Amino acid sequence: TMDTATTSAETGRMRGALLQRSVELATLERQLQQVRAGEGRVAVVRGPAGVGKSSLVRAVAHTADSNGFRVLRAWAGPLEQQAGWGIARQLFGPVSVGEEWEHVGVGAAAQAQRVLDPDPAASAPTGDAMHAASYGLTWLAYGLAERSPTLLVVDDVHWADGPSLRWLAQLSRQLSELRLGVLC
Repeated sequence: TMDTATTSAETGRMRGALLQRSVELATLERQLQQVRAGEGRVAVVRGPAGVGKSSLVRAVAHTADSNGFRVLRAWAGPLEQQAGWGIARQLFGPVSVGEEWEHVGVGAAAQAQRVLDPDPAASAPTGDAMHAASYGLTWLAYGLAERSPTLLVVDDVHWADGPSLRWLAQLSRQLSELRLGVLC
């Protein structure tokens, strides 16, 4: 079909732009296959500034999207570093306002709402409330992965806000047997 041809052409252009990264791209694509098979993975792309990490992450995200993954994206930056739960909000914001929320935002996952749609007058969750919110985000990610293979992409994760970063670290220890990947 035309969509397949367009997607293949776009993927080919992305691969062409990453000729120097064919080994890394192939390695990350194998990680996607593992995620699809139900073996959750965390992949971190490291290197000096300007080496093309973001381009590689975008190419892998595009490949995942083209292969039926749900791809949720967030971009960290120095200005957002102090915005508590900013990365989590970027990742799950579209889900929290979409039709799917009534299916995935239930049970323990409903606690994610504390950070996804906070009361602007309320203070940020701390202590037990922060733990509950983190627990809710984890269950939300699990629910999404049960519905379809899911890839959480966080570009420039070194600029991530503290609460989101702690949650990502917690989540990364609990990915086995899930169709859930984290790419940073």
